[in-house]
Amino acid sequence: MTLNTLSMITLIGFSFTTSQAEARGFSKRMIQPQLSVDNLLGDADGDCMVDFYDLSAVLAAFGGGSGDEDVNGDGTVDDADISTVTAQWGAICSDRMPGDVDGNGVVNGQDLSQVLADYGTAGGISDADGSGTVDDADIDFVEANYGMSFGQQILGDATGNAKVDIRDLMMALADYGTGQTRSDVDGDGQINRRDLYMIQARMGATASTALTGDVNGDRLVNDIDIDLVEAHWGSSWTQADLNQDGVVNVSDLNLVLPASGDSSAQRLLGDVSGDGHVDAVDQDLLIAAFGSDYAQADVDANGTVDTSDLMDLLAAWSEIYSSGLTGDIDGSCTVDQTDISLVQATFGTSWAQGDVDGDGTVGASDLGSILANFGEVCE
Repeated sequence: MTLNTLSMITLIGFSFTTSQAEARGFSKRMIQPQLSVDNLLGDADGDCMVDFYDLSAVLAAFGGGSGDEDVNGDGTVDDADISTVTAQWGAICSDRMPGDVDGNGVVNGQDLSQVLADYGTAGGISDADGSGTVDDADIDFVEANYGMSFGQQILGDATGNAKVDIRDLMMALADYGTGQTRSDVDGDGQINRRDLYMIQARMGATASTALTGDVNGDRLVNDIDIDLVEAHWGSSWTQADLNQDGVVNVSDLNLVLPASGDSSAQRLLGDVSGDGHVDAVDQDLLIAAFGSDYAQADVDANGTVDTSDLMDLLAAWSEIYSSGLTGDIDGSCTVDQTDISLVQATFGTSWAQGDVDGDGTVGASDLGSILANFGEVCE
C-alpha cells in the first residue's frame, strides 16, 4: 500500500478541515482512481440487464463468499441474492437513472451512441422508457438527462448502489480534481471539497431517505420494493431497513406498503428525475414519456403521462425539497444536522437545493431558515 493510499484512508475519519484537505493535496496527480460504479442491483454479470444469465451466475456461486454474484453485498451468495435477482428481473441500468444505458454512473455520449446503435430494435438496455422498442423517446431520455450522475440523483451516491457510504467518499477522492461527473454531487462541473463534504453530510442515507419505500432507487415505490424487503427479511441489509433499526422486518414492510405507487415526481411534485429540483431536466423527461404509462413521469398518478402532468410540473417549476418543508435540503422529511451541513458545504454557491429562500445564493439566510425549523418533520 502506497503512502498516498494510506493518506486517502486516513482522510476517511471525516474530521478534516479545508486547510487540512489542501495540505493533503487532493489532486488528480495524487489520487489514482481505484473504484468502479456498482452494477445494477441484481446484475451479477454487469451487462446492465437483470436476466437468466445473472440468475445462473448466482446459482453457480451459491454458498461462496463475496463477489459480483453477492448482489446484495452481505458477504455471502445465498437465497437473498437469488430473491434479489428475481425481484429485479428485467431491470436495466436506465431504470436506476434515466438515460444511463451503460450503467457507468453518468449520462453521456456513450449512452447516446448505444441508443443510436440499437435504434429500431426491440427492448434491451437501450430501451430507457421500457416501451419495448428503442426509439426517439429513448434518445430524448438520454438527451434530457445528459450530464446527470448518480451523485446528484441520490444525493451523494457516487457509486450508484442506492446508499451513501464510505465507498462514495473513496470514489470522490479517486475522482478529485478530474471531470468524472459521477462524483459531482453539486453539479458544478468539478470534483472538489464541496462534493466530499456533501457526501460526508449524507453518510448512511439510502434511496428511501428521499422517497420512503424506494428500496432499489428507481424513483418509484412498487411491488419490486415489497419483494426486496421480503427477500431480506430478518437481515440487516441497509437499503431495505427503512427505519434503520438494524433489521428488516414488518415495521419496514409497513413503511413500503402505504407508499406503494409513489414516485419521486409525487414526493416533490414534478421531480421526475429524482434529483430534488424541478427544472428543465424534468420537463424534458416528461415530454419524452408523453402519452405513455411511464410511472416516474406520471405526476398525478392517473396512469398516463399527459397534459395534466406537464401543467403540474410547470406549476412547481424551480421547487426544491424545502419548498414543502422549509429547511429540508435533502428531502429526508426532517430538518436536521444533515441539512445544516449541506448548506455549510455549499455556502456561497448557487446550488439550487440549498438555496432555501430562492435568492440565487446559498447563504446566511438559508442557514437561518434551517435553524428556525430545526427538528420539524413532514406531516
